[in-house]
Amino acid sequence: MQEIDDQEHIADVREKSQKVEELSSIKGSLVQFRLEDDTHVKLQAIAAERHTTAGLLVRQWAIEKIENEVSQNLDTLRTWHHSRVTAIKEDVRNPDSQNFQKGPFVVIHILPLSKGVLLKPGDIEKNAQALRPLRRARSYTGNINHLGYESHTSEIPAKAYIQVYRTGEFESVRPLFADKGVLQGTYADAEIVDGAFTGCACLAGWRVPMPYLLIITICGLKDLCLSSGYREFSTDQLSLPEIQISKGEQVAKANSIEPMAQTLHSALDIFWNAGGVDCSKTFDDKNNWLVLKNPSI
Repeated sequence: MQEIDDQEHIADVREKSQKVEELSSIKGSLVQFRLEDDTHVKLQAIAAERHTTAGLLVRQWAIEKIENEVSQNLDTLRTWHHSRVTAIKEDVRNPDSQNFQKGPFVVIHILPLSKGVLLKPGDIEKNAQALRPLRRARSYTGNINHLGYESHTSEIPAKAYIQVYRTGEFESVRPLFADKGVLQGTYADAEIVDGAFTGCACLAGWRVPMPYLLIITICGLKDLCLSSGYREFSTDQLSLPEIQISKGEQVAKANSIEPMAQTLHSALDIFWNAGGVDCSKTFDDKNNWLVLKNPSI
């Protein structure tokens, strides 16, 4: 079981940020090869026609070919994501389920776009302390399972969990705080940013290559509002725009998770827009993320 306080939270953020920056610091390599004379002449002619160099043209073709060979099919990933959200919603609605509290929740999926990712559950378990399923969790525990590794909160009813699949998919399900029909938007923003940061940083720490596809789905919104004076959400489920995480600077920098918040800024605006608010209230008029100044949110 893990215990979390503010100092441990700060240390955890620093450690995860360093892993992201380490992955980002990996440099490219030089590749050299020979071409037959007639092939080289053809290449130079095509490069001249396109107003570029032969080297840049070959590099572009190589990258395109490699991506086709190693990248996941996006439609396949989206189908998997849809099936998981459907299964989670059915579990939440099940009156006999002990897995979730009733009410709004967010599902965060981070999916590697590279083929052939394979994580060993034992390696995941070695970094179990990083798999905090809720931002302010006082205690949580985890175990190896048939899918990979799961971490979950011990508190009831604030049930939350993280499932890391052995094939690299990261799934985080977190309850969002609502009272008397009012959803706490600042709390929701903080949980979404923390969940996305945790997933991206852990995958980077396990050397899962970027890019990642980040998909966020907020469920259970119907008849809730962000605060008095704002209109109720008109939809029960809100899918935020997909985000591709292709570099570490989108996740963390200088031991801060604000880059993750900035990466999510426009998506969080859409969440607040759905509740009748012009923009996310966790950013000030200079686009600074206010949660950093008030971590008790």
